Amino acid sequence: MANKKIDSKLYEYVKQDNIEEFKSRVQQHLAEKLVTPCGNSLLHVAIRYKSNNITAYLAKEIPSLITSRNDQQDTILHVAAREGSISHAIRNLVNSNAFLLRTTNREGNTPLHVAVINGNKDVAKFLISRDPEVAYYKNKTGRSPLYLAVENGNMKGILDDLLNEEASIPREREDGDSLGMLPQGKSPVHAAIENCIIEIEEAKPELLRLHDKEFGNPLHYASSTGYVEGVQFLLQKYRPGADETDQEGNYPIHLACKGGSVALLKEFLKHGRPASVYLLVRDKRVYPHPANNDGLTPYELGRKQSTIAVERYEGTDETFAKERQHSDSNNRVEGTKV
Repeated sequence: MANKKIDSKLYEYVKQDNIEEFKSRVQQHLAEKLVTPCGNSLLHVAIRYKSNNITAYLAKEIPSLITSRNDQQDTILHVAAREGSISHAIRNLVNSNAFLLRTTNREGNTPLHVAVINGNKDVAKFLISRDPEVAYYKNKTGRSPLYLAVENGNMKGILDDLLNEEASIPREREDGDSLGMLPQGKSPVHAAIENCIIEIEEAKPELLRLHDKEFGNPLHYASSTGYVEGVQFLLQKYRPGADETDQEGNYPIHLACKGGSVALLKEFLKHGRPASVYLLVRDKRVYPHPANNDGLTPYELGRKQSTIAVERYEGTDETFAKERQHSDSNNRVEGTKV
């Protein structure tokens, strides 16, 4: 049987939360077949208008409406998240129908995405308390609720609520299915590079190790944008990131060079990353022969800087010393050839 449009009287009763008139009129119809022009069920409408009496009545008497979706594939929880309603009836629905927390709409958004996008702090806080891992789920644009909270400038302190929940970062399953989770999407740290990276590092430092599918690790992104303070912070907090490549094979120091930032290069040299320096000067795109005022070619200067770094750290940083030995054994060249 095809769905029928909700008649105007019934619609008004729902808006007014007029439970007595609603009961009398709804009994004349197959309530589960009544929808608005946008495909909203009676329960969608009741939640939209915060009609708590009718919401509770419909959920109890016609439970099939709990799983109904409108034309945008929104569930009733998406509507609640958008409207910012967190009534007792909604809490009961979520507690007895936990699957709604991870159900996505046409844009791939969970209800938590919707709550964050609309700045509905109370709803977001409630949803994350019921299922913390959803904070890392990505939508069809690769954005997680955590990413969106950063992108929105921590509107109403929603980012704080998301970070305060104890949830481990979801990983891919053995079959390679990422379950729509963040590790294959956009890293929230990239969104935070220019405003609240310190806040994220203090709450969940493991996020600094995440890779963005498009931009690599956070150090790649900071280097590509020429953000000196961000590079300084990340080199202090996550030094191994300097020796990781993005999808194009670039190390963060390559991206610093592409942007022509001398200040960024100085930061990399301050932290004694010989592997990165050697990889840079040995790159085929580097012209190897010109010498500076001290008569040093790019390779010779890189070797000199590495020697300085070793003298500073060798003996006090065993890991650094091993890195240097490994780098030397794999990067031996004659003269100034690159």
